[in-house]
Amino acid sequence: MRARVRIRRADDGAGWVLSPGSDQLALLRRCTDAFRTEMPDRAQRDFVLGEHGESLPALFAADPAAAADAGLPVTEGALRAAHTLLVTLLALIPSERAFVERTGHYRDHVTAVAYGIRRAASAQ
Repeated sequence: MRARVRIRRADDGAGWVLSPGSDQLALLRRCTDAFRTEMPDRAQRDFVLGEHGESLPALFAADPAAAADAGLPVTEGALRAAHTLLVTLLALIPSERAFVERTGHYRDHVTAVAYGIRRAASAQ
């Protein structure tokens, strides 16, 4: 699992482009699904993730090859929601075993991707 998450400013300067590797995209997809299972109430998810949270499942359902090549256009709000989702999921499922069972990924991999999102976005 690569911790380095590639994010750049969109050519028009109005948004961002997230270029995840296929393993990172799979992690984001599985964690989004697990988050929705752990927090089934939409009002609670909206409170935690904000207005961009509901766009994450569609965003992370992208074709891995296309996402790696062209990248995924995202807003700053969607990047923030993705980071918040990962960090919150780590708190919601404190057991390593339960975490792996629910997400298919180790906690340290999820932590690395969350940190990578934060670091890449702040570097721009």
